[in-house]
Amino acid sequence: MKYSLPKENKEILLVPSLDKMKPLAESNRRLLNRIKIGKIPFLELRAKLHRQIFKACPRLRSGKGLSSTPIGEGVVVATGHQPTVSHPGILFKEMVINALMKREGWLGLNLVVDSDLAKPDILIPGKLVLDSDRGKEGHLSLEKMEAFGNRKDLSSTRIGDLAIEELSPPDRDSLNQKLARIREKAGTSLGKENLEAFSTYVAAANEALSSSKNLAEFLTISKRIFVERLGFNHQEVFLSSVCRSQAFIYFFSLILTSPKYFASTYNKILDEYRRERRIRNNLIPFPDLRIEDNIVELPFWIWGHKEERSTLYLRFDGKKTYLWQGLDVSQREVGSLSKIVEKGLQGYKLRPKALMLTFFARLFLCDLWIHGIGGARYEEINDSLAKDFFLFALPEYAVASATLHLNFNPDTDIKSLRDRARRMKFHPEQFLRASDEETKILLKSKGRLLGKMRNSQDKKELSKQLRMVNEKLRSRMTREIQDLEKIILEKEKLLKIAANREFPFFLFPLSDLKSLQNSL
Repeated sequence: MKYSLPKENKEILLVPSLDKMKPLAESNRRLLNRIKIGKIPFLELRAKLHRQIFKACPRLRSGKGLSSTPIGEGVVVATGHQPTVSHPGILFKEMVINALMKREGWLGLNLVVDSDLAKPDILIPGKLVLDSDRGKEGHLSLEKMEAFGNRKDLSSTRIGDLAIEELSPPDRDSLNQKLARIREKAGTSLGKENLEAFSTYVAAANEALSSSKNLAEFLTISKRIFVERLGFNHQEVFLSSVCRSQAFIYFFSLILTSPKYFASTYNKILDEYRRERRIRNNLIPFPDLRIEDNIVELPFWIWGHKEERSTLYLRFDGKKTYLWQGLDVSQREVGSLSKIVEKGLQGYKLRPKALMLTFFARLFLCDLWIHGIGGARYEEINDSLAKDFFLFALPEYAVASATLHLNFNPDTDIKSLRDRARRMKFHPEQFLRASDEETKILLKSKGRLLGKMRNSQDKKELSKQLRMVNEKLRSRMTREIQDLEKIILEKEKLLKIAANREFPFFLFPLSDLKSLQNSL
């Protein structure tokens, strides 16, 4: 199914609607109860994963964000994203989760994808110029500032080369210098409410430093402190923690039992996806897995401490199969394989790539996964992979997204300005005063013509005369109409900039975030 990004301010997309998510989750639970994977009971693996990850979750602000629902008893609803300072549209997925927690009494999780690379830039608005005389249009300067990072990491490597879980939290001095630059830049175009929101984030970021072991934790905890006024009660779960679970290792080991068949099935489904959509680029939506006589690529990352991520390959030598560092995984029984993998992972980090991440999340992590539009676009690939390789159907998912415009000096609604410009063109008499004799005559002429139009048989001739009078009246407002059209053009450009989905959530007033939340 194709989903369209919400375009209007405070417009939301929610499929299915909130009231239909309970029956969807219940249907998913019935499906999950029927799934069998290997010799270990599937539901036992899921329950153990939930106990493990909830126990490993960092406590945020005196336990805030922790649900009191007993693990294993409640429905689990989840979403996920990289721990970046993202647009409120991403935050909206967490709003949906919390609405369902409150409405249905469910458990809520946000999967923090700390295996991703750090986002290198933060988009900040600068000085606003609404002066058409200084150019063709008004303009707003935009600046991409380097994202938060630690000097230790920056001195040894570029921040964008390592997974976020490998990066240190920022040092306090460089953090506050960067925050001061953001305030200075944004303060030239944003209002009081925006800057109050940013001040809240500054305090949150400084508080988060004291309890953050890495950059992912810093970004996650600072976000949670910032949005605690929204009443969020879900739990943040880090992918790095999930990937140490028996369930994840078992899931990976299932693929290892038939790696060549898995890779060929994966590529076949990608090929069908491209063919159905007439996509010629073999890198879209994802590149094929490499398959050769002695090498097979799998959609996972592997790396050591403070190393860059590497794609995972299997190497074949006769009847032997090897993973990283010559780890022998020739065994084809999944239980034995998972023990070998778990032991071989000592000192290494195994993480799923995009499709495998949401596949695992939908299967093991939750009863209902909330996707954004971007992820939902490719999820049918996972649906096909589940049926063709694993021989079962994945639970259904929901889709949520929203658009929130940054409020640059909000004033007159642009729609009312457009309406005013139209009335000035077609009904200039509403704006003109009879300041001179000719204008007075024209105004009276238009009034008489409009009166005749009601009962006249010759409307064609009267319409012609009316247009001529109207053009003469409009010519007396040429300057006013041009000035208003310039203002509209400037505001339209500003509106387009305001709709940019790269502006960080901490620049949006809390009242706007609450308004978005209250739309659920």
